[in-house]
Amino acid sequence: MVRMEFDQKQLDSVIKKLNGIGPAIDKERRKILLKAAKLMVAAARARVKSSSKVHKRYAFKGKGKKKAAKGLGKVIATYSPGNLNRSIGVLQLRKTDNVFVGPRFKRDPAGDYGSAAKVDGYYAYMVEYGTVNTKAEPFMRPAYEETKGTVVNIIAKEVKKTVEKYAK
Repeated sequence: MVRMEFDQKQLDSVIKKLNGIGPAIDKERRKILLKAAKLMVAAARARVKSSSKVHKRYAFKGKGKKKAAKGLGKVIATYSPGNLNRSIGVLQLRKTDNVFVGPRFKRDPAGDYGSAAKVDGYYAYMVEYGTVNTKAEPFMRPAYEETKGTVVNIIAKEVKKTVEKYAK
């Protein structure tokens, strides 16, 4: 049997430091998740196939913005090649500290989406899963499968660094 003796002051100091690690990790949590998310963003963008032509979305003329068939109605949005690729990023969601990766989209998607500043990936679901008229071309699911191990390792490494930093 091994007998260990501790000085009460040393023991209290260790306990105080351990209690402080939790809030410290909470502060660093978003930074750690953002660092890991960059890898998945890059993988998803690399898997998206860009069209070589401009696409348009139509709405019926009149009340409301009901969707119209291709070539019918008024053009309400124009999508330049590479729009879906540019739309993939870290999503800024209110009321959560979690980090989500995926295509950004607009609530009122009328406009011209031709620059990096203005993107709308509302149709990402249709590309990922396909439609009645088009086959699926997944990019998010394969990106997740490809990067999940590395993402977990990055998070573990960064949490370890944060714990060691605050334990000193």
